[in-house]
Amino acid sequence: MTERLECGMLKTSLMSYANSTETEPLPEYDTIHTHVQRCATCQNALAEYKNLSKWALALREDTLTAPRDEDLANSLLSRVQLPWKEGRPIAVASEHGNDLAVSEMLLRRTTRARCTDRDIMILGIKVTDSKPALEIDVDIAVRYGRRIPDAVSAARGCISRVWIEQTGREVAAVNVSVLDLFEEGAK
Repeated sequence: MTERLECGMLKTSLMSYANSTETEPLPEYDTIHTHVQRCATCQNALAEYKNLSKWALALREDTLTAPRDEDLANSLLSRVQLPWKEGRPIAVASEHGNDLAVSEMLLRRTTRARCTDRDIMILGIKVTDSKPALEIDVDIAVRYGRRIPDAVSAARGCISRVWIEQTGREVAAVNVSVLDLFEEGAK
């Protein structure tokens, strides 16, 4: 599965952009460069990638001279890769007691896809994993003309159903904040 940043940029494209040189230019360099100049998400990801690359090179140089310990190397590499994983893991309820988890980013995308309609637009989702239940804070925009209490109730119900269905865990609260109104067709 190809991983994308929240803005839709492919992580592999951003890494290729960061590694491109004058002697080996990236064909879509100008397009990506223009996007990166305007996108804070890509600027932050690019800075993280460059920082990780710098540390990985330093780590590689150190390991060339140090005795190789496979467990240590694997542990360090898993930590280096952590910021590029799509969200933190949210534990999933299991009948067998297995340690199962699903990506928070995947749950956010599923929520946006299933709970955004012509009257409600999901703007942001923050999850607090207060075991055994989840607390979800959601920012929405509501179509002008829709009763706000009805929109909040519909969003709360849909979001709660999606998270219970996807994780099998109890949802303690879905706190909905209406941040904006939009006109039909303005999505």
